[in-house]
Amino acid sequence: MLLSRRCTPIRILLLNLKHGSNLGDRLLSECLEGCLRRLAPDMVFETADLAGRDQPDADAGRRKLAFLILNHLPGPVRIAVAQIMLLRLARRRLQPKWQAMFKGAHAIVIGGGGIFADSDLNFPIKIATALNVAAELGISAAVHAVGVAGNWSSRGKAYFGNALTRRRLIVATVRDERSLRNWNEQLVGFSVVPPAVVADPGLLASRYFARGPRNSDRSVVGLCITSPAALAYHSSEKSSAATEIWYVNLVSELVSQRYYVKLFTTGTPEDIEFAKRVRLLMERDKIDAEFDIPFSSTEAMIAMISGCDLIIAHRLHAVIAAYSFKIPALALSWDEKMIGQCAQMGYSHRLFDTAIVSPIDLVSQVQIAMAEGIDEMIHANLLDNAEQGVRQLVDAIRGARENDDR
Repeated sequence: MLLSRRCTPIRILLLNLKHGSNLGDRLLSECLEGCLRRLAPDMVFETADLAGRDQPDADAGRRKLAFLILNHLPGPVRIAVAQIMLLRLARRRLQPKWQAMFKGAHAIVIGGGGIFADSDLNFPIKIATALNVAAELGISAAVHAVGVAGNWSSRGKAYFGNALTRRRLIVATVRDERSLRNWNEQLVGFSVVPPAVVADPGLLASRYFARGPRNSDRSVVGLCITSPAALAYHSSEKSSAATEIWYVNLVSELVSQRYYVKLFTTGTPEDIEFAKRVRLLMERDKIDAEFDIPFSSTEAMIAMISGCDLIIAHRLHAVIAAYSFKIPALALSWDEKMIGQCAQMGYSHRLFDTAIVSPIDLVSQVQIAMAEGIDEMIHANLLDNAEQGVRQLVDAIRGARENDDR
């Protein structure tokens, strides 16, 4: 019996947001898969989506409807309605799915991504559902390279804390020092494995994706457009109309300074819809820029980003992908995860608040950032740390399997 178990391939399920509309989430998922398969060719890795989606954008319509409903409800009512909707999703779709998928698995891995956050109890309920099913089936669980927000509600803390302590995690890691601090502060009173800090797996993009071609003899600036509706979750962002004008003025200033501008999004429906409105205003004002929206795949997004000289973005993984290819970025602040990542990359001086900085002032930083480049030592250490974090995950999984065999 023991021989039979040891001959059975170790089957690991990765749970993250691979089938969400945000290509940044798909990027880190694909980098994590690639690194795991290279470091542990004897293991079998499968990825499932925390929301239960079986293909990209499978629930885009439902997500948009829920978003519209919740946005029109007052705070306490909004949370109550969200909890009802999420618990019904967990009961009807997620629990049966995980009970079937987890059978025969040796471990589940939650991560990476900024998923230990609490917007209307979304992630607390989805992550708790997966961890609770794993505990019921006696399956080991790990948390890898996650972003941890400081916004957990009392109910969110209960969902996270109770689920994380039902069965001891074999290993837990977070992606930056700010996440470590938030994890420790939010989980006071729960006997949870203390996490280590490892770099985001998305930083490995340059090791698993090809660099894209250049198509201009001018310096190319990639501008990632993000909807103010998305930003409003975490910041006091301008109104939609004011944000449209800010983007248009930014592109106009970049073009006037002879930069070749490429507009893109990381793929969420609200970002794409908003970017199209920005494009209409640019056409009205006869501002010439390339419009790479939407991308057909993660590879297409990486090819565009890696073919630029500089990126300007709110979206974390647009900045991370550029950094992996040693392309500097001007990061636009909107929540604490960008602050934490910029500090890790030595980019704190390149983080700007659009509520304060004008398009003219931001463009004045473009040439400075391109001339400065990136710190080669920090870059090498971060990418090595991201891979070492995955190696530690593999070692923890092997250790748990050996303990089970004894």
